[in-house]
Parts: sequence; structure tokens; C-alpha cells
Amino acid sequence: MYDKLITILADSIITIISLIFKQKKAAVIIAIFTVIICIYMVIINNIKNEEPPIIQPTASPMPESNFQNQLSTPVPTITPIPESTPRPTIEIIEYHTPNDVATFVSWSSWDPIKNLGIDGNRYNGGIRVTISNMFNSMGSNLESKIVSRKMLILPADGSVESLKGIFILDSSMFGSRSYGFIKIIINGEDVFATDEINSDTQYGYSFDVNCVGADSIIIETTAFLRGGSFIFGIVSSND
Repeated sequence: MYDKLITILADSIITIISLIFKQKKAAVIIAIFTVIICIYMVIINNIKNEEPPIIQPTASPMPESNFQNQLSTPVPTITPIPESTPRPTIEIIEYHTPNDVATFVSWSSWDPIKNLGIDGNRYNGGIRVTISNMFNSMGSNLESKIVSRKMLILPADGSVESLKGIFILDSSMFGSRSYGFIKIIINGEDVFATDEINSDTQYGYSFDVNCVGADSIIIETTAFLRGGSFIFGIVSSND
């Protein structure tokens, strides 16, 4: 490309000289314009062919003092945190009667911050039980009787020897017309029972039962629903 431009430039200069002698002005102007273009192309070609300077990266050496400081820094020792003894796992199975599409029994974790008992107190966790009937929840004045049994399956290794806690109505039961009774059954025997629990029961029922040798603990709730659900907690004491 570069050689062709030089050839065209030389031919154009010769042509200009010959045209000047022949006094052809228009042809001279065209030839001069061609020379200018050729010179411009030569300059551009030279710029493109110039190689940019290569910059060699240089790494500054680490000061000897810093290197020695790194070697002398002791490696921290990680002390393992001893694992706490895991709590035994208790499986819960629930049965209720009547067992129809209108009857619901559910439970969830009792939140020690958000959930309150009907006495206005927080408790250290447990489960929050809800017994409801679709028609009563819709405002029916008819009374519905629901019996719910929760079977707490104990570990086979006998690690659970007693069950301690409190039965307390949920704070949402204030003003409710629903009421119920709760009892604990171990090995076929009633070992604990409450009186009638209703919205006027502004306290909890504490229990502490021995379950040595038992495979399960049954918590049986007989709820009578009037215009709403029966909601209570099986919670831990604050002691």
C-alpha cells in the first residue's frame, strides 16, 4: 500500500510539471488535488504502522522488615466451642372427633415475644393450639363439641422422665363464649385435669407429671365452641 502511494505521488508530480508547460489549468488543479490526497494517505499510513511502546510492569520488592513481621506474627488458635447437650425430640400426633371437613385442629410454635396469655404474660415458648369449626367461625350460635387428643411420643431411650408446663388461654380468647377442659393421660390413667377454662379464667394451670416408663403422653382437650375458636398454649414457665 505504501509503495503504491509513493508511485502515484511521483506520477502526479511529473504530470503537474508537464501540464504546466502545456498551460492546461484545469488539469493542473486536478493533479495538485491528487498529490495532496496521496500525501495525506502516506501520513496516515505512517501513523498506523507505528508500534506503541511496550511498558514492562515492574514489581516493587516487599521491604524486608515487612516480610519478617509477617513471619513473626503468630497464627491464632481456634478453640472449639463445646456443643450443648441436645434436647430430646418429641413427636406429636393429633386425632380429633368429629373428624369432618368443618372441624380444624392445628398448632404452631408459641412465640415468647409476640404471643401473650390471657393473663397478659409472656411465656418461654411451647405450642399454641387452635380448635375451630367452620360454622362457628362464621358466627353460628350453635354449640360445637370437639374432642382433640395430642399424643406426645417419648424417646425410646427414656431420656424424658417428666413433663412440666402450663396450660394458658391465648390473649385472643378474651370475651369469647367458647370454653373447654384439658387433661393429661399416661398409661391409660388421668394424671392431671383442669377445671372449666373460659374467658374468665385469668390464670394458667401448672402441671408437672412423671412419665418414667411411659411411651407417650396424651393431652386431651374437650372444647365447646360458641361463635369462635378455642385457643390455648402449652407453654414453659418463666422460672
